Amino acid sequence: MTDTETTNLRRFYMTAAIVCTMNAVPVLGSVINGSLANFLTIAVFVISVMILLKPQAYGLTKIPCVLGIIAALLDAANFIIGRAEQYTLLGFVSDYAFPIDLTAEYVFTQRQLDALGLVLLMGAISLISWIFVTVAAVLYFINVHRLKANDTGRSRQNYG
Repeated sequence: MTDTETTNLRRFYMTAAIVCTMNAVPVLGSVINGSLANFLTIAVFVISVMILLKPQAYGLTKIPCVLGIIAALLDAANFIIGRAEQYTLLGFVSDYAFPIDLTAEYVFTQRQLDALGLVLLMGAISLISWIFVTVAAVLYFINVHRLKANDTGRSRQNYG
């Protein structure tokens, strides 16, 4: 692999690591609007597929690509479920009386009990997706570090 190919691959992995990190940060997920969150999910999917299709470089793992693809598919499934069942979810939220007293005992209404399984399912899918994209981001950063180490070692051989 030439120095240019290594540099380009390192930048590609760094872009994937940053996009996965942005997608994994919980604060950003609550602050950004849905369009940007959907864009980040699509970006994780596309970048992961592109890296997965490239020939494997020495010492790099393809696991973050697979995890990124799975996380993006889980996010897409959660989005589709949320859109299909949006009235059930609205029924779950609309029965709350605000402000919510956290010290009082709370009893679910029948509509909330009907939607509770859906809410728990979507929460579980979100949690699993978040874990996958977080691990993918960490592994992408590890691959970037490996590429830098290989590049540094090769440049020392050329000059030393």
